[in-house]
Amino acid sequence: MSDKRKLEKEENITYASSESVVKINDGENTTKEKKQNVKVKKNGKKAGKIIKWFVILLMLAGICAFVWFNPAAYSFAQKYISFLPERNTVVKSTSNYTQVPVERRTISVTLTGTGTLQPIDSYTITSKVTGEIMVADFEEMDQVEEEQVLYVIDSSDLERDIRDFADSVEDAREALEDIEEEYDDLVLYSDYSGVVEKLYVEEEDTVQKGTKIAHIIDRDTMLLEVPFFVQDIDNIRVGQTAQITVNASTDSVSGTVTEIGKSETVTAVGAKLRTVIISVKNPGGITISTTAYASVDGVESAQQGIFKYSVDEELTAIYGGEIEVLSIEEGDRISEGSLILRISSEVLDDQKEKLEDSLEKAQDSYNDYVEKLEDYTIKAPISGTVVQKNYKVSDNLSTGSNGNSAMAIIYDMTKLNFDMSIDEIDLSLIKEGQEVKITSDSFDETYTGYVKKKSIIGSSSMGTTSYPVTIELDGNDVLLPGMNVNATIYIEKVEDVLAVPVEAIMRGDKVRVLKSSSSYDVASNVATDIPQTGTDIIPQMPEGVEKSANGEITRFNEGEIPPMHDGEIPQMNGERPQRAQGGRQQSGNITNITDDDFEIVDVVTGVSDDEYVEIVSGLEDGDIVVIQNNTVDSSATVTGMPGFGGIGGGMTMGGGFGGNMGGEMSARPANMGGRIPG
Repeated sequence: MSDKRKLEKEENITYASSESVVKINDGENTTKEKKQNVKVKKNGKKAGKIIKWFVILLMLAGICAFVWFNPAAYSFAQKYISFLPERNTVVKSTSNYTQVPVERRTISVTLTGTGTLQPIDSYTITSKVTGEIMVADFEEMDQVEEEQVLYVIDSSDLERDIRDFADSVEDAREALEDIEEEYDDLVLYSDYSGVVEKLYVEEEDTVQKGTKIAHIIDRDTMLLEVPFFVQDIDNIRVGQTAQITVNASTDSVSGTVTEIGKSETVTAVGAKLRTVIISVKNPGGITISTTAYASVDGVESAQQGIFKYSVDEELTAIYGGEIEVLSIEEGDRISEGSLILRISSEVLDDQKEKLEDSLEKAQDSYNDYVEKLEDYTIKAPISGTVVQKNYKVSDNLSTGSNGNSAMAIIYDMTKLNFDMSIDEIDLSLIKEGQEVKITSDSFDETYTGYVKKKSIIGSSSMGTTSYPVTIELDGNDVLLPGMNVNATIYIEKVEDVLAVPVEAIMRGDKVRVLKSSSSYDVASNVATDIPQTGTDIIPQMPEGVEKSANGEITRFNEGEIPPMHDGEIPQMNGERPQRAQGGRQQSGNITNITDDDFEIVDVVTGVSDDEYVEIVSGLEDGDIVVIQNNTVDSSATVTGMPGFGGIGGGMTMGGGFGGNMGGEMSARPANMGGRIPG
């Protein structure tokens, strides 16, 4: 190939190559441009997403702020979003002062509760017996007295049984009396005075009825039985003195006529005789074989008579048994009524025991039936009002209703009582006799009662124990059993004492007292020597509040308060603040008072209630106490809004986003910024 053609060929190749390179380069440029266009589009979309998320987050922040700082909206949201926490708000406030005069009041410490009224006593009438009702002379709402007869039930059958048991008791008693008489016979006493001539038994001998025990004679006194003619008897009387002529002696002795016989005897010649007995003291020689004549008041006996012992008797056992005690021996001189012996009898003991048991059973049965008879007459056990009557005359009490059915119900409503529940913490404050004020929602009147008793038997619930305390009050025509009442127990009460509101007392029992030399007009609650308008008036800041050089508040006592600029005076709009407790209105606000206008005074406090406290010492009538008040601001610092973590850092209203939404949300100014994740 020629050099020229070779050169042309090379040039052509070079040129072709150049074109190819150019084409290739053009393709590369086009691809780069396309890539750049895609990248631009992607960057645009990403920016749009960022703006979109920013707007969404901004809207969410606004919604959250609106809900959080709007109590009504937050309360509404809490109904549907369960994880929303309770608001934790630090209240901003500004301070002002209220002046309140010391006043005399009655202060009471009380406990309150409720209860259901009951009568002081009640009784349900029931019957222990059956039968037809014969008497029921009362009606519902009647006043009855204790022991008044309410019902009388037919008792004719029972009365018949009582008569039968009475006869049984009488028969058993008579039989026992007979046995007891026989027991008397087991002990033998002497009916005579004399000498034991003969003893027939020994101790532990067993004797039968009629067995001879001893022979008793009396030799000291002899009895002369001598006949007199009947025609002479009229001249002889018992007690007359007689002269006795003993045949064996020429001497005579005196005697006494003791008895004149009633029977007559006739002699062989037909003469009629009657015997006269004359008692003679034995001079020592008279025996039972001695004979003698007698003369009474000059009347001679018809014949001689014979002497006998005045006592010549055999003592015999009246009842059979074993001799337990023998009290005499032969030759003993005994007197009338002396104990001879005592006999024991198992047979008699057994009979007596059986009769005693029989009498006891008969008596018990009789007593039971007599006592049961009382059940047929039903009396009012208490005085009161019949609130229910279920049976009337002619009704029949059957076995099925006996003892179970209420015949009538009586309430004693002279006094009423009820139980109120007292917490264990307050139980020690309750004392018997404490005054109680009682009201009912149904009536306007207030009644007075007192603490009757407190129980030591409590009931526990949810870790707390309460005890019932019984309150008693006089009955009346308004309150009735079953009504619910409210009770206020007066634990402690003082009257006509100096008192101030409880919020006037500072720590350590100190109060602020307005000085008498203060430049403030207490009546109008304004300073009398300070102009009310102008830029030089600056309110006194509360304790703990500082101001910077430019007038901004840099430190607060509690919470946060809005900054005030020089010359501003907070306006009260003419309104007087209200106390939180009891709705008591204070005397007035003094917003420009200085520390020089009041002094701190130590006081001794006494009884206090929810509103006032007694001042025992430290204050006097006419003193004015100063109370520092807090005015609530709407701003709040909120911590902890769970549920939005992970979005970013702290979020401030009017500031930037960053960190996490669950962090601090504040109303103070902040920087817009932070970082939003891409």
